Amino acid sequence: MSQNSVVSIAQDTTGYMWFATQDGLNKYDGRTFTYFEEFFEDITREDFSRLGKVHVADNGDLFIITAEGLLKSYNRNSGQFINTNFAHKPSTILKDLKGDLWIGTFGNGLYKFRKGTVDTIQVFSGNNTTSTIYDLSEQGKQIFIAASDAVYIYNTDSEQYRKLEHSEFKGVNFSSVVSNEDILYAGTYGHGLYISENSETLKQFEGFDNQNLLPTNLNVQDLLIDRQGILWIATYGQGAFRIDFKNREVLQFMTRSMDPRSIHYNDILCIYEDHSGILWFGSDGGGLSYYDENLSKFSDLTNFQTPQNVNVDVARSIAIDREKRLWIGTSGKGLTVYNEKSKKYDTYTTSSEKPNRLFSNRVMSLLSDQNDMWVGLQDGGLAIIDKNGVRSFYPNSNPPLPAETVWCLFKSDDDSHWLGTGGNGL
Repeated sequence: MSQNSVVSIAQDTTGYMWFATQDGLNKYDGRTFTYFEEFFEDITREDFSRLGKVHVADNGDLFIITAEGLLKSYNRNSGQFINTNFAHKPSTILKDLKGDLWIGTFGNGLYKFRKGTVDTIQVFSGNNTTSTIYDLSEQGKQIFIAASDAVYIYNTDSEQYRKLEHSEFKGVNFSSVVSNEDILYAGTYGHGLYISENSETLKQFEGFDNQNLLPTNLNVQDLLIDRQGILWIATYGQGAFRIDFKNREVLQFMTRSMDPRSIHYNDILCIYEDHSGILWFGSDGGGLSYYDENLSKFSDLTNFQTPQNVNVDVARSIAIDREKRLWIGTSGKGLTVYNEKSKKYDTYTTSSEKPNRLFSNRVMSLLSDQNDMWVGLQDGGLAIIDKNGVRSFYPNSNPPLPAETVWCLFKSDDDSHWLGTGGNGL
């Protein structure tokens, strides 16, 4: 990656991750980075931030806001970013579900471009036209606006906006805003988190109890509600916070020098959840960190924590079955199954007693299919494991499978099973 300060993150409809930095834009395909010579602003202060943006709309359109204050769109055919010639210095961008384009500015309020027209609408009126817009989000028929002086709610049906006012935050700049199930969450620069449960007033959130407090002086850079309904807060200087309102729990993630699995840096600029549910954290100098909610409980599962005859190292494939058991296929040490509830392990190797014996200890691929686990082996064909044990398929089995090596497995929507083999095609 071109630099360790990641100011904005997005994922396009193809699945590529885009990381914006001061020293360029990086497209990541899971293995390698492609570099674009587009540079992004990275200014963070106690009461404001000026950060570049990369935004992917639901229809796949990709936009960036560069360090030069230009709004550009990506042309997929040419692979180039084209200047839109927007008249003001943009601060943030949102393309809503109707296809209208919303552009926040530094000091010139909020603009909307109607889909299919060249109409440009200044959304605000009066003194609000000089507001700085730090963040935009959408839910239903409402656009939520985090600005330099307040939080606004715009109704897309009536095309009217209103301002949420409260004496507690006079002079406070709002950095980010998200909404979930009629509850609005607004982050601030230096004044923590505010919540509105009635869309009328905002109240500062201090936590649930003495064991689950949230500091009220947080410099919030970004907010995200993940697919589990958990609120994540990116802060400058105090790491990341995870707030579970259902279970009334506040967790803080900070860097720890002796723990390589901790978050890499305490100055977090942005959070993004990709299509698979992995959370990405962009930091101001520590590069990227990512967090997988499903595997977080197993992040420290090594051979030191398992019984002597159980191996989880040199892992080549991982799957979770419908009973929430973790299956770990290794390169040369067979297959291990871990039940987190019972804390018990099961193993399948070439040395196991029938009917749990595999024809190879090299497990290349796993596919959970209802009550079965499909296991692709190197030089051992295919194994299908159910409650009765292992069924094996190879060139001399009945029925035979022509391939001795199965590199990958896939089940399509029509319930067909696809096997990518070594030397025998698909």
